[in-house]
Amino acid sequence: MPDYIRALVFVMVLGGLTFALTFRLFSILAGRQRLLAWVGIWMILTASFFLTRNFWLILLVSGTILLVSHKWEADRNVLYLLAFCLAPAVRVTMPGFGGINNLVSLTYQDFLALLLLVPALLSASATRSQDGKAPATILLLYFALVSVLTFRETTMTDTLRISISLIFSMLVPFIAFSAVVNTEAKMKSAIHAMIFAALFLSLIGIFEFVKHWHVYDPAFASWANTGYILRDGLLRAVGPILHPIPFGTVFMVAIGFCFAIPNRLLSTTQRALLFTLILGGLASPFARGPWLGALVTLVVFLLSGPNPVGSLIKFAAMGAAGIFLLLLTPIGDRVINLLPYVGSEESTSTAGYREKLLENSWIVIKRNPLFGSVDYLYTPEMQQMIQGQGIIDIVNTYVGVALEYGLVGLALFCLFFAAVLAGLASAIRALPQADSEMRLMARALFATLCGLLVTIFTVSSVGHIPYLYWIVAGLCVAQTRIITTHVAASRLAGATATSERSSPAPPDPVPRPSKPVRRAPGRGRVLRG
Repeated sequence: MPDYIRALVFVMVLGGLTFALTFRLFSILAGRQRLLAWVGIWMILTASFFLTRNFWLILLVSGTILLVSHKWEADRNVLYLLAFCLAPAVRVTMPGFGGINNLVSLTYQDFLALLLLVPALLSASATRSQDGKAPATILLLYFALVSVLTFRETTMTDTLRISISLIFSMLVPFIAFSAVVNTEAKMKSAIHAMIFAALFLSLIGIFEFVKHWHVYDPAFASWANTGYILRDGLLRAVGPILHPIPFGTVFMVAIGFCFAIPNRLLSTTQRALLFTLILGGLASPFARGPWLGALVTLVVFLLSGPNPVGSLIKFAAMGAAGIFLLLLTPIGDRVINLLPYVGSEESTSTAGYREKLLENSWIVIKRNPLFGSVDYLYTPEMQQMIQGQGIIDIVNTYVGVALEYGLVGLALFCLFFAAVLAGLASAIRALPQADSEMRLMARALFATLCGLLVTIFTVSSVGHIPYLYWIVAGLCVAQTRIITTHVAASRLAGATATSERSSPAPPDPVPRPSKPVRRAPGRGRVLRG
């Protein structure tokens, strides 16, 4: 049996097991018929990757499948999220002709944006809401700055090619999810689709760790292969994403989205199963940045809810008890070895590398503070950061932005997310306490974006990571708009009801005087004069 067929069998078995475990759970969240459609789309797309194994053929086959799938799943944003994690975000360049060396450079996710998100944007109804205009304006300024500064190191043709890539990897995801997700039902669908996509990767991640086998390698070996990466002798799972850090970040986002599910929908057993699977997927790549992001997501979510101090104390007590019990097991020492500063030599050296990167990068940034430079990697300070693999790993997204685009670029990058979070926080404060489910979704999105922003302080924006923070930012803006519309409608309805109650009642009509009644003399008949 060929390796790719053997790997496909294992993936399908694991997918079927996930489906069996979560069928009742997702039947509640998405509905039985919609769940069956999602599972069918997942299985057919996954099978097509293993059977085609060529990037351009994958685009043709999966594009056809997704266009046909629109009959069963009408929401294109949901289709995008279902397919988003099924292939690596590796950029492939299409060969040119007629004197043009390269036509276009795109990832599978860029193709999904073109196929699904652009039509969704074109068919979306226009909105007059002012919410989200400030973040969108800042993002457009950041896009323009990056496009202009890219021209410093390459030709106009290359700059145009890079700008097109940025449109599909940055602008389209943000705008599509901020503008098209305009109702509470669409927001729930997007959240549930992301959880579904992560759940169907969780058992795959655990399987890769246990069997020490990257099961998706045969599907993508011809155009994407990162090799086997170990940490403390343990294989780091990568799934179809083919990189442990983006793989872990997908589960970090899924955990935050799980907080948006109301307690009334799921039983205690179903909720425990959901978080167990997601946490198992999060643990499998041994990526500490997403671990930290998940912790920050939980803390921010608790702080934004009722009784924040009591919730944090309860969480700290449960965490301390869990760590104590873990240390009593044979794997306790292994877990300690994975922690920075207190763990193994490899963990400590990784933390030290990040500290050294901050120090040396600041020296380089100060030479070109406003707009960065194109040759920062060749400075003496950055050459000191060359690792054993012969690369300089900029394991901090903010540092990478400042080095390449200067403090102006970093300011726009940070200001964009600050505007998104500020808008959502303001909307949450305006929301009445009675709207608990809408508030719950807003808190979950706010916490998830905070967790992502902490995660990218510890990792570079590789693979799926930039797509994720643009998508989550778009959903935050969409939730802000949904809340603002809801609050405005509630106030209008309340004002109308108050006006009706306070308006004076119309005066009673003046009765017309009745005609006098007289009786005819000598008779019993009544005569009206």
